[in-house]
Amino acid sequence: MAAFDFDGTLTYRDTLIPFLARVSLCKLLLGLTMVSPALALLMCGKRGNDHGMALRQSAKQRLCRVVLRGRRQADLKELAARWVPGIALRPDMLARLRTHQQSGHRVVIVSASPDLYLGEMARRLGVELLCTGLETADGRLTGRLSTANCWGPEKVARLESYFGPVGGYELHAYGDSGGDAWLLKAADCAWLNGRKVVR
Repeated sequence: MAAFDFDGTLTYRDTLIPFLARVSLCKLLLGLTMVSPALALLMCGKRGNDHGMALRQSAKQRLCRVVLRGRRQADLKELAARWVPGIALRPDMLARLRTHQQSGHRVVIVSASPDLYLGEMARRLGVELLCTGLETADGRLTGRLSTANCWGPEKVARLESYFGPVGGYELHAYGDSGGDAWLLKAADCAWLNGRKVVR
């Protein structure tokens, strides 16, 4: 099995903020102002015993609430279908993903970014998806998360929930940041920023 982080690993940059900007730049700016204290704490390294997981989840949910609450899911999926083809993927990482597919490996994106547009990307790439879910009610976004934020140790927890204990299969993992550290540590073969991690 091969597990790929998305933002910064398969792509060159973050994708959530650009997508939210497409939805509403004004509301995004308002939301970023509201979550800036939490972001400042994370940048200063004041993360607490949970490595900042609670702060990250709270900030993401507040941001999504400001920008997405009340919007029709169908409209946002249509926007995602138009927007996703413009996401630039790293050729080297895309080649590795295709090599795993050609070798008959199961390939999964494991990302903190939301299913709202990652579902479209996973469909286009022909891979499975584990990511942060967004809650809907009556066809509209509530602004709340429907799952835990798929970051840090949650990535490994989600993998094991869907595919079983990581010791039960050979795992190749690709990441680019501290949020992928747990996933890379759990893997049999790990790559950080395109370079194989030597244990």
